[in-house]
Amino acid sequence: MRLPQRTDVLIVGAGPTGLTLAAYLHAAGIKTVIVDRAAEANGDSRAAMLHLRALELLNTLGVGKALAAQGVPISSTAYFDMGVKVCDLDFGSLGSRQPHALGIQQRRVEQVLTARLEELGGVVRRGRTLAQIEQQDEQVVATLVSVRGTRNSIKARYLVGCDGAQSTVRKLCGLAGKSTELADAYAIADAPVRGEFEPGTMHYYAATSGLAVVSPLPDGLWRITATLRHISTVPTREQLQLILSERGPRTSSVEIGPLAAVGRYRINRSVAPSLRDGRVLLAGDAAHTFSPATAQGMNTGIADAANLAWKLAAVLRETAKDTLLDSYDTERRQAALDAIRRTERYSNGLASSNPVARGIRDTLGLLAGRIDALRLPMTEGLAGFDTRYEKGLVGADREVDGWGEVGKRIEQLPPAMRGRASFRLLCSDRAESGRLKTFARDWPVGIDVGLFSKGGKGFVLVRPDDHIAWLGGAKRLNELRDLLDHWFIAA
Repeated sequence: MRLPQRTDVLIVGAGPTGLTLAAYLHAAGIKTVIVDRAAEANGDSRAAMLHLRALELLNTLGVGKALAAQGVPISSTAYFDMGVKVCDLDFGSLGSRQPHALGIQQRRVEQVLTARLEELGGVVRRGRTLAQIEQQDEQVVATLVSVRGTRNSIKARYLVGCDGAQSTVRKLCGLAGKSTELADAYAIADAPVRGEFEPGTMHYYAATSGLAVVSPLPDGLWRITATLRHISTVPTREQLQLILSERGPRTSSVEIGPLAAVGRYRINRSVAPSLRDGRVLLAGDAAHTFSPATAQGMNTGIADAANLAWKLAAVLRETAKDTLLDSYDTERRQAALDAIRRTERYSNGLASSNPVARGIRDTLGLLAGRIDALRLPMTEGLAGFDTRYEKGLVGADREVDGWGEVGKRIEQLPPAMRGRASFRLLCSDRAESGRLKTFARDWPVGIDVGLFSKGGKGFVLVRPDDHIAWLGGAKRLNELRDLLDHWFIAA
């Protein structure tokens, strides 16, 4: 398949992040080319869980039912110390329209997203390796090499590197930054497992010898993730059996069946010094990598794509200023740093062999099982609901009763306003809606005005990614105008 000579956005890398971004952009009518160095779709599935926030975002692409058909629901997370349960975190307690996570291999996610991209008119051009990037004033010129050695150039308004932890885009742009190798290697395996494992539950087992995580997958398989301290090769079934026997449930024996997949990985913790270099941007593992212990990697990349897609679309339609893309760097880089801190806090705490640290951890776990103020933040963090953009495209009052907190995902939306690619300006007072519609007409970026009887006083501006951009009273519309004027182009 021949490459076009020109496009609006060139995406390098067809994993979950790149495919999500390509689907969003195609749905928005943006000319997009996505390439991948692999001649065939990757059968590797290092990632195996979609958390609630990622599923909400993917639902807006119309792939929710297809993903559900390919995965198994995970409604809770259970924590154990030396095989004894300490606490449960129930995703249903969050009151989300998406009540559970999904156990699903990465390759299945990619298959669903590829099918959706093709429905939208896109296609993955495989067997293309990025060799060179030349940034010019109004475009990027990328040189791609096919598996046959043929070199082609393509001109794009923007290029996005979604090409994984060993990102060529990141290296060519000089955005590699520093990385730190985690102390422990990880085993990741898929296999049938017999033992006392609760259906629909992700199990965390902490022991003095390390951490093990067991979570359900389709077709009767379970994903086993475990730290490896004394095994320097890909672990055998017998070695994994010993690990689960040491760290897993104490009330029953554990038996691992034939391994469907297994690997041993050294993990680097890194965040690029910037996610933007002119007309080149980074997303997913190309931008940040961290421990697989809390299964956040694929989910963080999908959130990157959702944040970037609507901003690229607005800039390319000339309804937003190019500086809007700086807010992608500001917001998502901080989100990656927060995810790393959260993941390391969980994994280090769970894997600690220090008896004092373990005692404190278990006490907090027992309290979290009884006290909402402790349990809910932990559950929100795993679900991906705790992201708050403190800098970027946000402003005005931090919090207004009835609406939520500025910078965070809005928890409730009227049904007619869900899944839209536009901004939504909501109020609970019908008398104010006419005034808001007049205000919204000044902004070609697209602001839909709606009433929400369950909302609070004043107005709320919700972004296309469902994060609250602005909260304020009726007398503060001038402040909202100033915020929009900073990022967008008025009529």
